Amino acid sequence: MSRLFESPAEEIARLVLVRHGRTQMNQEARIGARDDSELDTIGLQQAHLAAERLTEFPAAHIYASPIRRAQQTAGIIAAKLNLAVETNSDLTEYHFGLISGLTMNEIHEKYADIYADIQDWIYLRSDPNRDRPIIPEEESFYNLEARTDHFINMVVEKHQGETVIAVTHLGVIKACIASLFGSTVHRPMNYIAFNTSVTVIDFLRKRPILMSFNDTRHLDLDLSYGKITPF
Repeated sequence: MSRLFESPAEEIARLVLVRHGRTQMNQEARIGARDDSELDTIGLQQAHLAAERLTEFPAAHIYASPIRRAQQTAGIIAAKLNLAVETNSDLTEYHFGLISGLTMNEIHEKYADIYADIQDWIYLRSDPNRDRPIIPEEESFYNLEARTDHFINMVVEKHQGETVIAVTHLGVIKACIASLFGSTVHRPMNYIAFNTSVTVIDFLRKRPILMSFNDTRHLDLDLSYGKITPF
């Protein structure tokens, strides 16, 4: 008799989500953007360390966001695993509209009302049940959820019995977790995925099981108390 949640490997699709390596924008704590910023020196080191780590997974495919930093990270991993990178637009970074590429201080200076609204939502000051504020010119929440769901469904339907790696961005990783495990992108997503962190989701007979999240054991990170980002 098999144990609970055990199943033959051919009945499982394994999705390994990897955030891209560090960029100068990450170092400066800027909001994600759909630009072509490249990995910095630390980001390149992280990508090589992640590639070595991912040799533990017998991956059959590696998908990546079309954005440069994800393509660089995926290329380093793919070379180590002897795979070809398959670009997938569903993995593109979330578009944050007017605040894309800005620091919180810059948002405060340029868009004081938006800054105040974001702060109110993050800290649930006025209404603990409020949805995330709408940022002018940003991607719709519906579209973010639709494309992450589209990618997940593709993996489940096409890759049963296989492990696939997806190199993507923080917003997409958080949206995947929210969609699969009972939340929504409209609500505060109080979790973080560091650069080149590894998140593993097994779909056992299409049911998602979170096996690991934000695994950074291949990196030497400072995770001192109260520090929400290691860089």
